[in-house]
Amino acid sequence: MENNLVPKIEKEIPSTLDITEHVLPEIREWEVGKRYLVKLEVENVSQNMGSMYDPNDKNEVRSSFRVLGAQSLEMADNPNPEKEQNKEAFMRAMMKLLKMGG
Repeated sequence: MENNLVPKIEKEIPSTLDITEHVLPEIREWEVGKRYLVKLEVENVSQNMGSMYDPNDKNEVRSSFRVLGAQSLEMADNPNPEKEQNKEAFMRAMMKLLKMGG
């Protein structure tokens, strides 16, 4: 039986994740509102069908995970400094070549 009492939610609700500083100490230094890349090791502890937010959606798959480990990769808001240095060195070399040829 379809539930017509609760309106269908059109906006997708993103998943959330809680990580403690015990698993990822770097979070102590992180700022609210900034984006970070994290590599996770997780264990799938449960899986369910059906949306928690829309009782009419019976096809959505939901899983709960236990976080076993985490590793900070690089901040998405800031470019990788080593990559930027390589790019600058390449540009200097190209400028040098162009000046020699012209």
